[in-house]
Amino acid sequence: MLVSTTFNRRAWLRLAPTLTNRHFASRGAKGWGWYHRAKEDETKEKPASVEFPQNVRSDNPRPKVFLKLSGLEETDGRMVFELANDIVPTTCKNFYDLCTGVETESGGATVSYRGTKFHQILRDAVAVGGDIDESGGKSSFSKEMTGDPRGYFPNENYAVHHTQPGILSMVPNGVDCNASQFLITLGADNEHLNGRHVAFGHLVEGHDVLKSLNDVFAAHGKPLADIVVEDCGSI
Repeated sequence: MLVSTTFNRRAWLRLAPTLTNRHFASRGAKGWGWYHRAKEDETKEKPASVEFPQNVRSDNPRPKVFLKLSGLEETDGRMVFELANDIVPTTCKNFYDLCTGVETESGGATVSYRGTKFHQILRDAVAVGGDIDESGGKSSFSKEMTGDPRGYFPNENYAVHHTQPGILSMVPNGVDCNASQFLITLGADNEHLNGRHVAFGHLVEGHDVLKSLNDVFAAHGKPLADIVVEDCGSI
């Protein structure tokens, strides 16, 4: 009677699972790293949510703007943000003007966030939108004001930190090249953005919309559904 000498890997794994698991885990083999990283994350202290800084000018109420998003489920899509124009006035003016609409230098079509999409969503991190011309975006400022065809303007300051969900912040196209692209934080753990991105506002209404935005399915950061700014303006 011939006995098969073919190696049966499944049978071997059933006979010695403990040995196998210990062997791979001890050597840090590929496929077990995720487990150990997850266990380490459980022991890490999560960053506490810090309140957005209060208005330092009582004589100048902060402006509020809204974005109404389409493509989200079980929400009206309306988000209201307060802009800290007492801390970063230039950055806030740019965002405010793009929400309310500003005419082009030639007096043609109005430039605004209406119709733009969120082109990147990273769960529990950030949602990025505001690419008005789909080639990096442009600011509300004219070439005469900034000296740049896209109206790029420099980083104003980094006084506001990314310490809670719902923080509005700029997404520059390079060093001191802010235009129209912006991000909204979806989690509290975004300290790596401090000192790199200029934060200028925070969410005051529509936290259910923020949660729905965070739940959007994305492949490598690209949303699988079109999340569009259907309407926007001032309050």
